[in-house]
Amino acid sequence: IFEHAAQNPGRTALAYGRDTIDYGTLAGKIKAAGSFLRSRDVQPGDRVVLSASSLDPSFVYGHFACHLTGAISVPVGANIRRPALDERGRVG
Repeated sequence: IFEHAAQNPGRTALAYGRDTIDYGTLAGKIKAAGSFLRSRDVQPGDRVVLSASSLDPSFVYGHFACHLTGAISVPVGANIRRPALDERGRVG
């Protein structure tokens, strides 16, 4: 993604609904999400629960930020209720 963003920053990377995100923006959002994860002390190998919604590109940012930081992305349905997650974020 970062290599493609460097070569073609204005090309469309994601389309959702009527909106699009170009590669330059996508790379920036992934880097920002990676910085957020590191600020929360997420370490390589840690699991990060992400809400997977087809209507919101933030899942994509979070998923690739996990790869960037070495963490493991754990997608859950966007409609999962909070009490279904235990205190460590595990589905239970």
